[in-house]
Amino acid sequence: MKIRSIIDISESLNYLGQLDDLLCAYPIAKNINKVKEHVEKFSHDKKSKIDEHVMKGENGAYKLTEDKTSFEFGKNLVTFEKEVEALKDVEVEIEFETFGMDELKNGKGEKVNPPAVVLANLIDVIIK
Repeated sequence: MKIRSIIDISESLNYLGQLDDLLCAYPIAKNINKVKEHVEKFSHDKKSKIDEHVMKGENGAYKLTEDKTSFEFGKNLVTFEKEVEALKDVEVEIEFETFGMDELKNGKGEKVNPPAVVLANLIDVIIK
């Protein structure tokens, strides 16, 4: 599975992990721990690519775009984007803990309805 998918799965697991009293809390917590190291490695590697390619001021601080919404990469932008995309395409093996849709209930037996994007990231990988 590619890191880009792991990042999406991680975000969905973190969303579910915020919900109280889920019947599937244990496999969610186990899976959060399984993806954590891969997401942290990606973040570290991406930070290294930013540091390598971002434009820096005289004091070594990262330069920002004129609108101050992102870092300034100048002519290095295309190279930076390609290298980050390559990081997202790295394949990793993870054996996930699975659970059924019927376990997406709280302790009172009430069905939990997370957003569709959360379910889409987890269906067939974790939710069976």
